Amino acid sequence: MKFNQWMFALTAVALLCVAGKAQAQTETNLPPQTSFFGSVENYFTSFDTNSTTFTSERGEVWTGVVYQNGLNFADDLGVDYNLGAKGIYAEGIFRNAGIAGTIVGAQAGLGYSIVHFDTKLSVGVDGGYDFNRDNPCATFYVDARKALTENTFAGLRLGWEAQFSHSPVSRTPELSVIIGFKF
Repeated sequence: MKFNQWMFALTAVALLCVAGKAQAQTETNLPPQTSFFGSVENYFTSFDTNSTTFTSERGEVWTGVVYQNGLNFADDLGVDYNLGAKGIYAEGIFRNAGIAGTIVGAQAGLGYSIVHFDTKLSVGVDGGYDFNRDNPCATFYVDARKALTENTFAGLRLGWEAQFSHSPVSRTPELSVIIGFKF
């Protein structure tokens, strides 16, 4: 072997040794692996005690995808406004079919929320009109929101919509995935 070949071989061996040692150190310092569901559980069961997302807001604007049992998916656009009393807020929601801007429902109502650091739990009732079925309706809901940043959040809403012009009253469960920001 020539001198250049020896130098190349020694350099390659030295680099492999250093890379192997770095690889071994990196593998021993990795955090324990968690599943997707484990990371979601950790996110929702840990709290950011410095968060002021829900305590320093006047209101929220949010949007979401809603699925009604037996019906199609729709899009919601909601606005919540704090009424000054601790935890009580007014809400307005427009439901869009997701096709050419077709409004299929509009509702307004009141809710009550409890804030725990970066998590907000709400219950409420909205009354309005379902243009799609040409009926007055009311939705009773439970809502859970978690702060993503100081001004944004994501959450889930479980609702139960009652249509009043049917006899007996028609009831439809709803599930919404929402995301929004505070103002």
